[in-house]
This record gives sequence, structure tokens and C-alpha cells, in this order.
Amino acid sequence: MRSAETSAGATTAVSPLASIGAIGSPSRKLQMGTKNLSLDPVWSQPPITDIEFALLRNAALPEIARTNGLDHEIVIVDPSTSPAEPAHDDLCTRICECAKRLSLRTIVIGHRDSREFGGGGFSRALAEIAAMPDAQQAEAFAQLRERVSWVISATRFSRKRHLFFPVCDASLYAIVVELLAQQPAASRPFVHLATWWDAETMPNRQRFAALERIGSAIHQLNSERTSTFLYAWTRPLAQRLSQAFGIPVVPLDTPPEIALAAPTDAAPGRFTLGYFSAPTAKNGFHNLPAVIRAVNAAMPNPRQVRFVVQVRPNPSGAPLPDDVLTTRAALAALPERNVSLIDDYLSRSVYLSALQQVDAVLLPVEGLAEHHSVLALHAMAAGKVVLTLGGTTFAGTVRNRVVSCPSVEALGDAVRRLAEDPNASRTAARLARTTYWSSVRPSRLFAQLLYGPLIIGGAEGGSSV
Repeated sequence: MRSAETSAGATTAVSPLASIGAIGSPSRKLQMGTKNLSLDPVWSQPPITDIEFALLRNAALPEIARTNGLDHEIVIVDPSTSPAEPAHDDLCTRICECAKRLSLRTIVIGHRDSREFGGGGFSRALAEIAAMPDAQQAEAFAQLRERVSWVISATRFSRKRHLFFPVCDASLYAIVVELLAQQPAASRPFVHLATWWDAETMPNRQRFAALERIGSAIHQLNSERTSTFLYAWTRPLAQRLSQAFGIPVVPLDTPPEIALAAPTDAAPGRFTLGYFSAPTAKNGFHNLPAVIRAVNAAMPNPRQVRFVVQVRPNPSGAPLPDDVLTTRAALAALPERNVSLIDDYLSRSVYLSALQQVDAVLLPVEGLAEHHSVLALHAMAAGKVVLTLGGTTFAGTVRNRVVSCPSVEALGDAVRRLAEDPNASRTAARLARTTYWSSVRPSRLFAQLLYGPLIIGGAEGGSSV
């Protein structure tokens, strides 16, 4: 277990829809430190749309943090913060860094082998369990259940500590809900379950209870005491999951990468494109040779562009799959010699520095709607253009900073146009980064989580949240 070393804090989570009955009079005002939070009738009468943003509109959350402190605590419980799942480590890091801005305490209980959040006690990531034989899976899920039960038991009767589960497997929904049902209603902690997986593609969705049954169980828990809430990382996904669960799923904003807020220009010289994702078919790694050949063919002089490609080694130390090695060999054999290969794991600081130095990001994924990519999210924070294929969209990105091309030839033409005037492309990147950071708020995620408890608790002062 590792603390994110923030000062006094709080994170409470209650679904906005669960707070409807506690709002009371439409004109009610809640005293929060020195700030009056006025609830207009439009926000207090159903149907409620974007109710979570009312708190941000009134700027109450940052003021409470500055004047009173928020003496609550978010405990992020994620068995998948293993070296094999860097996206989970990254999410925990971003949440903790954003929490520091509000003096919110955060603790991460993760995988014991995590580079950033080791010592959490979980010995198996959920993806590792799914790859085991059935007999071993049963034992591994039993161990996971035991660990989660310890965490929930340690949080009983707490109104100051809130459990946040990034869900990447249907088993986690089933285990958490089953354990909560065994607790008396008065002792249940606030639990937040957030996912970026769709109902149709979520791992282990067939082995465990159907999402509709899980939603029914959560509805029963909340009818006794409102304490368990579902979230999704995009609004369309939240709408689809609401239908699958049969209860509201709240869209949750993605926490930004604070380290990319400081302005940094790309390196001068050749127009540079970077690929820093895992070398998997899901991330389009196998498409890179064809994409780079198309770019080189479209350029009057291929040496005007440079490609930096990370071939991330296997975290377990095992050899890379044959298809990855074949793609790497094809990249190394390109005659234009304008591909630089990085056969190493990049530390977070080096990776973020490399991202700031490139002009554009290559993610040649084909035909995936709402693909979740940490690299694409970071590219938005750095103002970089993301180039992809076949109508792919990335969750949490700015639409005009993602260029989705119907073919590799079209992608080559897009790169040629960008590379014709690298100075203009870099000016556009600086403007995009400035626009992004002028609109994004690190507090938004916590405003969404905290809004309901602030209203339900009839808070008066930060310590009463």
C-alpha cells in the first residue's frame, strides 16, 4: 500500500441521481465554508442532466479545499496495477496527482509488483487470472475475493473513506457487490466502480452474473442505504451501460496528466512522429510498416520525416511474440532509414519528455469506436495530433486533434501535409495545448464524485462533507 502523500482530504462518492430525494426545496442553499451553493430549480428537478457540473459552475469544491480542507480519503483498489498493465498504473498516478491539487488524501492498494504502487498485496492481475486454467482460476479468484473483503471490512462504518475500483473485469463487479451484500446497511462504505469496458467486450462477462443481475443487486443495496455507484469514462459508454445494468451509470471525466501542463515545444528539425504504445495488434503495431511505407512514398523527400517507435519489452522478461519480432524486423529493414527503434521500457518521466518532443503520435488502430488509449489521452494534454485509421475514435480526446484516415495511403498524405510546414504544425500544437488546459480542470473528477455526498449530507463546512 502506498500513500500519494497528500495532506488533509476527502473524497466522497455518491451518484448524482441518488441525491435527488435529499435535495429538498429547489431554492435550498447549503453553507460550505464561506461559499453558498445555490441549487437552481433546473438542477433540483428530474430529469437531471449534467448535475455533476453544478458544483463546478459554483466553484464550491476548490474553495472548500482551499479554506477548510477535505478530510476524506480516496482508496483506489486495483489488482491490475501490474507491470503488464501500465494503463492501470497510469490512471492511479493521474488520479493521485490531481488529488494533490485539492489536498485530497489518496491511497492505492494495488499489485505487489507495481513499479509505482507495489506492496498492495494483490498477487495476480485480473488479466493474468483470465489466462489461467479453470482449476487455477477458481483459486485465484478466491484469493482476490479475500483481499477485497479485507479492504471492505477495514472501511466499515467510515464516512470519511471511499473505495474506488477501476473495473476491467466483470468478476470485480460480482465480488464487490457480493461482499457489500454481506455487510449491514449502516456499515457499508461508499464504493465507486468505474470502467472503460463495454458490456459486450468486458472480460469474464459470461462466467459471472449478468450485468443486469449485478445492477439489480446494487439497486437493492442502495434502497437500504445509498452507498454504491457506477461510472463509465465516456458519456456514450455510460448510456450503454445504464441499459445493461438497468440502473444509472454516471459519466466520469478522465483525470488529466498534470506533468504535461507546463508548455514545452517539440524539438526543431525534421517532422517527427512517435509510437509509444504496447506492441500489440489492438494498438495497431502490425500496421506500422505499411503506414511508414505510405508516408515515405507520399513525401518528396522521406528524410524530411522521422519515426520514433518503442518496441516495449515483455514485463515478465519472456521473449516478444513472433509477430511482434517480425514487425520490428520489417521496420528495421525499411530502406529510407528514418525509423528509430527503442527496445526498452521508458520510465514515466522519459516517456512524457519523448511525447513532448515529437510533432504527432501514430496510433494506426483500425475501426474501433471509443478505443481507450493512454497515449491518445496524453497526446491531447501535450497538444499533439493523433493519426489513426479507419474511423477509430479515442475516448476522452479532442475531436479536431484526431485525424482518422480511411487508408494507409490517406494517412501518408495527411503526414505529408503536416510535414510541409512543420513550424505551422508546431504552432497549432501549442495552441491546442493551451486550449486544452484552459478548459480542463483537475478537480472535475472529484466534483463528480463528491457532488452527491455534499448534497445528501446537507454539508455545512468542509468537515461535514
